Amino acid sequence: MTVICWHCQTESPRDHALRIAENKFRLTWEGWNGWRFSGRFLIAPGRAGRITPERLLGLLWEEQARAGMRRPCPQPAQVVRLAARERFDGLA
Repeated sequence: MTVICWHCQTESPRDHALRIAENKFRLTWEGWNGWRFSGRFLIAPGRAGRITPERLLGLLWEEQARAGMRRPCPQPAQVVRLAARERFDGLA
């Protein structure tokens, strides 16, 4: 006989207690097989490691910054030559 939690009616009482009290649960969405939460850490499958929310935000920020640097400039830089009377030649 399978015991089902009286509160959520979908998981065992032990799994429910771990999810509510200790924030430990598995991610079951498509593409997240093997990933889980433990406290405030996102745990990778196997022994790949754990990541904090701050580190994840940093990785996403870095990825966004690099994507912005890869964008080509709208127009190439132009060299503007000043007339001799408008140059300071280090005397300003």
